[in-house]
Amino acid sequence: MNTVLLTAGVVALMAAVIGGGLKAFNIEIRVLSSRAVRFALGLLGVAFLVAAVALRDDGGGGNEAQDRYQRQVVATCNGVRAVVARDDLGPPQVAPGGFTYDRDTFISRGRTNLAAIERRFALLLDKPAPDSLRSEADTVRDRTQDFGSQNRRIFSELQRALPSTFTLERFDTAARPLQDRADNVLARLEDAMTQLAGRDCRLSSS
Repeated sequence: MNTVLLTAGVVALMAAVIGGGLKAFNIEIRVLSSRAVRFALGLLGVAFLVAAVALRDDGGGGNEAQDRYQRQVVATCNGVRAVVARDDLGPPQVAPGGFTYDRDTFISRGRTNLAAIERRFALLLDKPAPDSLRSEADTVRDRTQDFGSQNRRIFSELQRALPSTFTLERFDTAARPLQDRADNVLARLEDAMTQLAGRDCRLSSS
């Protein structure tokens, strides 16, 4: 809503009701002795308030545009969470003493899932955000880029650290030093999405 028109409308109505002698919002109106002037000022205040509603800052969509965009934000969170939930080490292979996993399969699946996550964010961020959410959308854009670059580096480091076939114990040893980085970049993105959605918007099930 246009705050300038809203403020002017409120002040004009207050002055019309109490007869002037009013100073509010850095606006001062002298005492009004004429009923006709007070009546006209009241009409002007109503006109300002109507204009404030009609000339919304986000281009005329008002809360409807913001609500629609925020529903898309929540849908993006749900889609990303579904991709994160399916992220795993790949099919296990039976080996003496337990199961092993193929490094190249794991890395390929991880990068495929990361690309799917980035596509979901791109679908959201390619849409124009309402003016009221533009700053939050810019933060999400920055943190999405950080999320992607950090995870690509993590996959590259895991690829160098893991043998061609590995056990769960070997994976835990390789992944432990990287876990804080992965958790931090996800938490920052999740926080930005929650701010943009205006409600809890989790990207992981944990």
